[in-house]
Amino acid sequence: MLGRLKPANVALTDPVPSAGGWLARASTDEAGRCRAYAHLGADQVLEMVGMPGVGPWLDEHDTWWPGAYELPLLEQLSANESPLRNLLGATAPTHLLMSLTEVDGTALVTESDDGIERPFRIPAGVDTIHFEPVCIRGPVAQWRETLVTAFDRVRHLVGLRSARPFYL
Repeated sequence: MLGRLKPANVALTDPVPSAGGWLARASTDEAGRCRAYAHLGADQVLEMVGMPGVGPWLDEHDTWWPGAYELPLLEQLSANESPLRNLLGATAPTHLLMSLTEVDGTALVTESDDGIERPFRIPAGVDTIHFEPVCIRGPVAQWRETLVTAFDRVRHLVGLRSARPFYL
């Protein structure tokens, strides 16, 4: 189950025992970096960290689209909620901690407050974005909404007032 998750939409390997829990990680790239991992600890905390893939958009060289990881993650968690529950125990509350890393010098592509999709530069010096923890418990619709609200952090970071993207 853990190996099916895709932080920042990066494929992971099969999980292995690690630090009292389980770790699934991406293969290393040509620079020797691991672009993503998911760790499930004995404390029932699921930590996911990913480095979004970047490419050019208009006058920005390193841009990324939040929908590239938001939509797949919402689909994965909704589809895998039962296997996740089985893995963790039916009564255990699970907390999801998410971060995006190596975003300094990049821009995200999203809708502006006036409805035009364009790149927004991540503020200088911000290399990692930590999202609010999300408790995956109860009805899917409830924690899904909490997860979507957590995703809005990245849009607020670049100064957007209307944070909810059209595709969510």
